[in-house]
Amino acid sequence: MKVNYVYDLPFGKGRTFEASGAWDRIVGGWTLSGWYTWQSGTPFSVLSGRGTLNRGGRSAGNTAITTLTKPQLDDVLSFRMSPAGPYMVASTAVGADGRAVAADGAAPFSGQVFFQPGAGELGSLQRRMFSGPSGWNMDMSLQKKVRFTERTSLELRMETFNTFNHPTFDIGDQTVTSVNFGRITANLFGRRLVQLGAYLRF
Repeated sequence: MKVNYVYDLPFGKGRTFEASGAWDRIVGGWTLSGWYTWQSGTPFSVLSGRGTLNRGGRSAGNTAITTLTKPQLDDVLSFRMSPAGPYMVASTAVGADGRAVAADGAAPFSGQVFFQPGAGELGSLQRRMFSGPSGWNMDMSLQKKVRFTERTSLELRMETFNTFNHPTFDIGDQTVTSVNFGRITANLFGRRLVQLGAYLRF
């Protein structure tokens, strides 16, 4: 969902709060505009990283195996803030080394919910089965035009991107053998940026 708006502030000549002369040059002619965006979370997959059926070149698309139902998996793969930062997985589903599966030949760790498919098998999970955290962003602009003559004017602008410096976490496909499984390391929108501009038109 995206919303755009433009609002002429009610100050200055010919507006609700009338002003003239030098006072109009200061408070008149200001316009506030902005863009608000809200979107659902990015879909992502839980992958095994192994080509167990065809060949290793297609290993990136093979998913992991689990015995949990989708509602149970949604409880495991949900957003949470930890002392180490934002995660998209319950700490109980990750081993001491940060991976979601035990090492080959080792017994599953307590709380392990994902497993590697065996030789000749495909993973049981669907691709893009889960969604990352939803997010929103707002950009704003404040501008003023000062007219000197019929053909000459000065336009002042202040624009802010991600005005409230709000983090919008983004997560991609997760591989169970990664030591950063479920860890969120990216933002969908950048940090707050402010830029000033002046345009002399003649």
